[in-house]
Amino acid sequence: MSQQVFKQLESADIYEAFGELGELIETKVQQQGIETLTRKELEFYCVYWFILLMDKGGYGQYYLHHSADHYETLFEALHAINAPGHAKLLNASKAAYVGEDVPKSFDIRLTELEKNEPEALALFRRLGTEFYNNEEFLIQLLMDYAFSHQNEFAL
Repeated sequence: MSQQVFKQLESADIYEAFGELGELIETKVQQQGIETLTRKELEFYCVYWFILLMDKGGYGQYYLHHSADHYETLFEALHAINAPGHAKLLNASKAAYVGEDVPKSFDIRLTELEKNEPEALALFRRLGTEFYNNEEFLIQLLMDYAFSHQNEFAL
């Protein structure tokens, strides 16, 4: 089935293909649970949501979304798709939190951001500007990665 999906996506423009593959994976998550995703699907899913949320409201929006529960996978995925500049910015953004790791719980992330709101917002604004100035085209990198690993998708 995945081969059929990717065959259809080949004829779509990059944004259409990105949206369609993201929606297919989101549907799988909604119907079967995130734990049913293959590693490559999970990587795609994490970067997909990161892109959507950064376009919506930046790092603050990302951290207040369930996909931030998978911060480590996103960080690894950004390296895997050859976006080290974005991985570096993501890593810098976790300075909004106390400790070494981004909390996996939404409630804890929200509480910590509220405690550190002025500093966190300033950090997110600065890093957001760097995100938009970064020349790594995430959608293209992600789609190239997905196509090169299409046999590892189970859609």
